[in-house]
Amino acid sequence: LGIGKAMKLALLCGLALLALASAVPYPIRQQSYAVKGRLICGDEPAANVKVRLYDEDDLGIDDDLEEGHTDEDGRFELKGNTREWTPIDPRLKIYHSCAMDAYRDTLANWADCQREWIM
Repeated sequence: LGIGKAMKLALLCGLALLALASAVPYPIRQQSYAVKGRLICGDEPAANVKVRLYDEDDLGIDDDLEEGHTDEDGRFELKGNTREWTPIDPRLKIYHSCAMDAYRDTLANWADCQREWIM
């Protein structure tokens, strides 16, 4: 082969390898996450509070990993898994209105009593 033909062949092989590499999908990995904790409202355990563990997706719909409620002592434990191409972005959402009844009369304090936290 002449130098021109060898370069064309090398270029053709390189392009073929590049096309093949781009056609092969990236591996989808099974990924899991777990969280546990205890919620306190003032001096008391926050019992029966809804908690949700999910994977936040930039594109598409978030993946629910697990949802539950705290026990009578305010404790919770959530875990779950999902299959993703990229690393998961786990979030814990807590739905609660800690001591909301104590603040109903004062609008200024109402804002301090959030009903949803995301971590």
